[in-house]
Amino acid sequence: MFYKDTRKVGIGAVIFNDLANNRVKDEIFEWDAILNFQGETGPYIQYTYVRTKSVIEKAGKVPELKDVNLECLQDEYSQNIIKLIYNFEDILVQVTNKEEPSILSRYLIDLAKAFSSFYNENKIICEDKELQDARIYLTYSVGQILKMGAELLGMEMPNKM
Repeated sequence: MFYKDTRKVGIGAVIFNDLANNRVKDEIFEWDAILNFQGETGPYIQYTYVRTKSVIEKAGKVPELKDVNLECLQDEYSQNIIKLIYNFEDILVQVTNKEEPSILSRYLIDLAKAFSSFYNENKIICEDKELQDARIYLTYSVGQILKMGAELLGMEMPNKM
């Protein structure tokens, strides 16, 4: 199990480093830089994805969308994520039209950063059940988009990190 996840992180780091750069720019390859969990790297996206899974596991389940009151998500961190999620389809159209995967890479970094800010500023598992369900569903949505976007780039997501 550990070996498979380690392999996914290593291969994902190389893939992301290659596709995160605009196709007309020179690429700099440095192991320390591309394996960084804090920077704009594949492992950072993978780490954020694993964090979303961890939150879902602690919550026990993802509520049904029909049961979620998204109006509860009024803080700026939630709103930033919602705007990014809303733009996902447009990002995919841009990537296709321009044949430029770095657009998707940049989007995934922005979404991972927005989730990290949200995670640091909001208690997801909380006493207010309605707010908790909305935050859990938002967390679930971020995880799904990070996974889908990474897979489109050819990366696999690990189960643990």
